[in-house]
Amino acid sequence: MSSAFTRGFEPASTSNPPPGPDRYTVITVEYTAYEWWMVSWKTNRVACSVIVDHEGIPTLGEVYRECGETIYEEWVSQKPCMTNLVRESCEGYYVHLINSQPAEKEIAKQLAPATAWISLEGCEPVISASTNICETVPTLVITGQEPLPNERIIRVEGTYNGESFVCDESDICKFSPQETGAEGVPVEFWAYSSYGDSSPLFSAQVRVSRVDEGNPDQLHWYVDVLSSQWLGQPAATCADWWGSFPPVGGPPDWLATPSESEDL
Repeated sequence: MSSAFTRGFEPASTSNPPPGPDRYTVITVEYTAYEWWMVSWKTNRVACSVIVDHEGIPTLGEVYRECGETIYEEWVSQKPCMTNLVRESCEGYYVHLINSQPAEKEIAKQLAPATAWISLEGCEPVISASTNICETVPTLVITGQEPLPNERIIRVEGTYNGESFVCDESDICKFSPQETGAEGVPVEFWAYSSYGDSSPLFSAQVRVSRVDEGNPDQLHWYVDVLSSQWLGQPAATCADWWGSFPPVGGPPDWLATPSESEDL
């Protein structure tokens, strides 16, 4: 990999896909437990007990889970029993609320995942042209972010134009990308957490164009990035929709995104 890298950056021979987020915790919640009996019309005997965590009669799924398939099938297929009839003449079951009391239960809760972002250093956004201009060689920055307290990002990895890189013992990777073609190059990146998992794999398309603006002694770089994780100047709306870059230096005026609603 021929780009210039900051301290801590190490090209990697291979890059395995990250495992992705895998973080859950168990919390205890208080609720009201309602106990219902499923009672036979004919025998007035309790066929099963159904405990639910909501007001109202048990749902079909709860009946199936607590009472089994046979009683469930009879319950859903039985005809309504009119209260003015002799109960013994009715088929199937009825439900009767027996008790309600405070209770506790443990539930699994998914925790916020680690994430990663892509940004630039040494460049200025050109809002009117929806691009970024740099007077010196630009620096591409990939930053890992850990939302959980007492945890941290321990490594940032990825691929730049198919070549792997890793920044170990760090939550940030910086490197100076070389000039690319008109379509840019693909970038994939992710961050590992001390929690034991990683962020999702994120992707970007990065284009770096070197221009002299008519003066060969004064070079500039235009940098454009398409990614959901991009923290810089947003690309022109058409670029996001089409997934391709506008002309270097920004789209034509008729395609540019106006900064004021009056210019629409």
